Amino acid sequence: MHLLLVEESLDIEHEFYVGLTVDRAHACVALLASGEGGIEIEKVARDSREKLVKETIDPGVGLRPFQASRLSYALGFDGKLSKSMSAIIMGLYRLFTEKDCSTWR
Repeated sequence: MHLLLVEESLDIEHEFYVGLTVDRAHACVALLASGEGGIEIEKVARDSREKLVKETIDPGVGLRPFQASRLSYALGFDGKLSKSMSAIIMGLYRLFTEKDCSTWR
């Protein structure tokens, strides 16, 4: 089955990076985010560590809504945008765990 998704072209004002990875040192999932989206996150981590925000997620509890909100505010979102971004972050974590997107293996 082949699908084609067509979307309206929009001018991008600002890009953000949000990603989930396994933090092997702490044996948990870590949520990484930066307001420096659109570039290599490894370069940001190496050269501008202060621009990278990290939330470690307790494996017994999962991502808590306050963590998603804290991350959203750290990226500069507020009000309605913060709630929307927090919902996106929670959804990404749910996808990561439900589809077993870890690289443990």
